[in-house]
Amino acid sequence: MQNIDMPVHDTGFSSTGSITAHNHEGTGLYEFHYFLAGEERFWNAGLESAVKPGTIFFSAPEEVHQARASQASGKFLFYYLLFTGGDSDDLLGAIRSKFAGQSSAFIGRSQAPAFEDIRRRCSSAQALVRRSADYRFLALLCDLAGNGPSPVMPAGKYIDEALLMMQASIHLPLNLGTVAQRLGIDKSYFVRLFTKSVGQPPMRYFLGLRLDTAKHRLQNGDESLRTIALDLGFHDEFHFSHQFKAHVGQSPQSFRHNRG
Repeated sequence: MQNIDMPVHDTGFSSTGSITAHNHEGTGLYEFHYFLAGEERFWNAGLESAVKPGTIFFSAPEEVHQARASQASGKFLFYYLLFTGGDSDDLLGAIRSKFAGQSSAFIGRSQAPAFEDIRRRCSSAQALVRRSADYRFLALLCDLAGNGPSPVMPAGKYIDEALLMMQASIHLPLNLGTVAQRLGIDKSYFVRLFTKSVGQPPMRYFLGLRLDTAKHRLQNGDESLRTIALDLGFHDEFHFSHQFKAHVGQSPQSFRHNRG
């Protein structure tokens, strides 16, 4: 199988009140931030922008960037995606040109399923599925560079609505019955439909979404475990630590210690 010139290095979903100032000059990684909810301000290479849901930001390795939520919204929901520039000069040049002088573009929230698809593929235990994330990302890049139509292959109305509901409820109590009721479908049917489309049961996916958010906050801040745990709907820091270690393979403290 041919190597992809611009592979995904890391991607995830998160909800936080700020992104600390950083760049990736030491690693040569490019980064996208795709905001889905909340009101915030984003700084990229000294340029300040107001952000609304559906805005995507592009940061080159040398560009210092950060974000801060407004007092009204408190937190924002977003996908982050880091990738290697590779040798695709035409494509990378087109992306740089698209974001030159402004660092952002409004693409709406229609690309959320595409980012979620890439995130899920990257987190797969199967090597070929993880590798397919690079091809999915390459299609997304071409679409962004060429202003073409969204290449999103929707999993269906119910699945897309369920994903958005879970993402928006990352800090709130949410159970299977509530999701099915809001969608207006039978609970058992929803579980079968979601599992077939996403590859895992809905509540396991929701837990993974919360843990993905926790990983990002552990890597990019100094919040206490208790603060993160309660904010993401866990009973306490002990419940959070147990779930984190069971799914990630190490404790939150070890994960934070090894973030560098």
